[in-house]
Amino acid sequence: MGNIIQAQKGESFFDPACGSGEFISEIIKNQVAISGSEYDVDRLKISKMKMLVNDLSPSNISPSYFTEGHNLKKNFDIILSNPPFSLKIPFDMEMHFCMYGKPPTS
Repeated sequence: MGNIIQAQKGESFFDPACGSGEFISEIIKNQVAISGSEYDVDRLKISKMKMLVNDLSPSNISPSYFTEGHNLKKNFDIILSNPPFSLKIPFDMEMHFCMYGKPPTS
């Protein structure tokens, strides 16, 4: 998917469910400003490690998008994600994710 996006140098990219950083790893090659978020702590660590391997600061990879709800105050040129559709959402976070109805679970 990353090779389909025509990201230009200097653009900004956000993956709200970056997982282990697969999209980020591809987009990095285009020298864009990377931001990502991941709910799963282990996958978040992997994504940050990939940033470090590519000599980039992992400071823009955080769990905050999920824990603070949809309160991003930043604009992005590109938003791409492959969210975990069957993720079980803790009850206290449902209000952030289910404003349009609760999704089916597997």
